[in-house]
Amino acid sequence: EVIPCIYEQTTISPESFYNGLVRAEYNGKTGILDSVGNVILDFRYHSLKFEDRFYNSKAGFPEQYMSAMKDSTFCFINMRTYKEVPLEFEYAAEFKEGLASVEKDGKYGYIDTFFSFVIPPLFKYGENFHEGLAMVKNDKYKAGVINSCGDTIVDFIYDDISEYKDGIAQVRINGTEYEKDKKYPKKIGDKYGFINRKGKEITKIIYKESPSHKHDIIYNHIELRKNDTCLLVNKRGKRKSRKYYKNIGFMDFYRLCTDVVIDEVDNYALGYRDSLFYAINRKGREINKVGSKEMIFFYNGLALIRNKDEKVGFINTKGKVIIPFDYEIYFFYHFIDGHSILKKNGKFGMIDTSNNLIVPFEYDSLDHYSFGYAVAKKNDQYLLLNRNAEVVLTSLTLD
Repeated sequence: EVIPCIYEQTTISPESFYNGLVRAEYNGKTGILDSVGNVILDFRYHSLKFEDRFYNSKAGFPEQYMSAMKDSTFCFINMRTYKEVPLEFEYAAEFKEGLASVEKDGKYGYIDTFFSFVIPPLFKYGENFHEGLAMVKNDKYKAGVINSCGDTIVDFIYDDISEYKDGIAQVRINGTEYEKDKKYPKKIGDKYGFINRKGKEITKIIYKESPSHKHDIIYNHIELRKNDTCLLVNKRGKRKSRKYYKNIGFMDFYRLCTDVVIDEVDNYALGYRDSLFYAINRKGREINKVGSKEMIFFYNGLALIRNKDEKVGFINTKGKVIIPFDYEIYFFYHFIDGHSILKKNGKFGMIDTSNNLIVPFEYDSLDHYSFGYAVAKKNDQYLLLNRNAEVVLTSLTLD
C-alpha cells in the first residue's frame, strides 16, 4: 500500500495520475498527492480543476496555473511552486491558449498568465478560447464571438454558440413555442445551423442539433438534421450526400461497439436509411451498393456486409465485393490475423481475406487460432486443430 486508505475520494483510476500527481479529498477538502502519498497541495480547497489543466493543454505541456475553488471564491495555484496566487474571482476557468475566463463583480473577462485583464470584464458570460475565438454573452444573454483582442467577430444575435472546431461553430436560436400540458412548460423548437470564423452563416438556421459536431467534423463534412432526416454538407454549406438518411454517424464514434481501433484511412461516415447501413466516402457518396443490416466497419481495407437475405460477405473501400455473400453468420466485424470465422450450411469454418479455405465448414463451433492452435467442436467432442486444420488432440465426449 503506497497511499493509505484514508481519503474520501480520489480520481477514478490509476490512469488519473498526471505527471505523477493525483487529486484526492480529505475531511471534505481537496488537495493533491504524489505517487507515494506525499501531500503536494494542502487539503484546503472545495474543488480543483486538476484534470482540466491537462485536457485543455498540449500533451506534455500543461498550463502553469490551475484553477481552484476556496470557500466561495476561485483562485489560481502555481503548479511549479504549489503556491496560491493571492487573487479572488467569483469564477475562474482553466487557462487555454494563454487566456482564462474569469468572473469579477458579476461580469466575465479574460486574464493572461500575468493575471492582468487583457479583455475587461464586460460580459454576462464567457467561454474559454478555442482556435483563437471565444463565445461570450451580453447583458441580454445573447451569444456572440470575440477574438483574443476583444474584437467582436460574431454579433450578439444567437442564443448559444459552440466552440470552434476546424473553423466551424454550431449556433442555436431558441424556439418560441412552449410545451403544453406541463406544470413547468419550456420552450421547444430550437433551431441550429453553422457559422464560419468570420461569422458568416454557412447553413440556414433551421436544423435540429447536430451531434456529429460534438465529436469531430470528419472529412470537412457537417451533419444537418431536419424533421426525421439528415444529410451531409461541406464547410461551405454545399450538400455532399446524395441521399437523405434517418441517421448519420462516423466510424470512429461507433468503434466502441467492437474491439476494433479504426485508423483514419478506414474512417468513413455511416448512413442509415430504409433499415439498412451504408458507408459514405469523403465525397459524400455511398460505397456499398448493397445495404447492410449490420453497422459497417472498415478494418485493413475490408468491411463485413449482411444483406437483406441474411447472407454475409466482405467489400473493399471501393465497394467491390471481395468475399461473396455465401455465408450465413459471422462472429466478428473484421478479420483477425487475416482469418475470419463464418458459417455455411449450418457449420462453422474459417477463410482468409482472399476467400481461401483455412478450416473446412464442418464444425459445430470454432475459435480463432491462439499460439498456433484453434479449438473446434464436432460430434459432441472438442478438437484441437493446428495451422493446417489437422486434428492433433481429441477430448473425451461431452457427457
